[in-house]
Amino acid sequence: DGAWTNPEMARQQREMGQQELLNWAAGLDVPPFRAYIELMKRHCWDVHALLDVGCGCGLYPPVLREAGWKGKYFGVDYSESMISKAQVYNLCAWFFLVDARNMDVFGSRSIPLVVSGCVMLHVSSGGGWKKALEESARVSARWLLLHRTPVIPGREHRYWRKLAYGVPCLEQHFAEEVLRETWMELGFRFVEEIVTSTGEDGLAWKSIMLERMP
Repeated sequence: DGAWTNPEMARQQREMGQQELLNWAAGLDVPPFRAYIELMKRHCWDVHALLDVGCGCGLYPPVLREAGWKGKYFGVDYSESMISKAQVYNLCAWFFLVDARNMDVFGSRSIPLVVSGCVMLHVSSGGGWKKALEESARVSARWLLLHRTPVIPGREHRYWRKLAYGVPCLEQHFAEEVLRETWMELGFRFVEEIVTSTGEDGLAWKSIMLERMP
């Protein structure tokens, strides 16, 4: 789990992300940015605040501002290097050094939209991805966006080690049926999903909008 605290991760993520931001500003398609904005606009654009769990180096505040969203952006990450980068580049957002599995700094149902942004796939210990999802669900007052989530058919998760920005780390792909059962147990229903890319053996990187059930 600790691989993403490596300062080299933050440096390279910001460098690559900066190019994506330039492409987006120039009118080019960046699928993760597009999915984030489209799902918010269709379902919860009027929320006054959002919490981005696993915010990394803070790429999304400028995307949201450019799209015209006026709410308060809160980002959390367990990497001090990532948070430092995010704070340097985003003066009108709030960032906290917080682990996705323990977000006691935020009250239950205190934020209208919680975005779990490409974080669950890298969490294995301390209750694992389910604990991270439980915490995001606890904080959400209504909406929960599982952003950039790798999903595969069936009931068996897939795990392996890979290099991310040259640093060894864990990645897991989520069995679709198990993921669906988990969010339903937490009191959420499926609303809409956008597939941003696909891979072998039915792998689909999805942004999935969920809503708390009455």
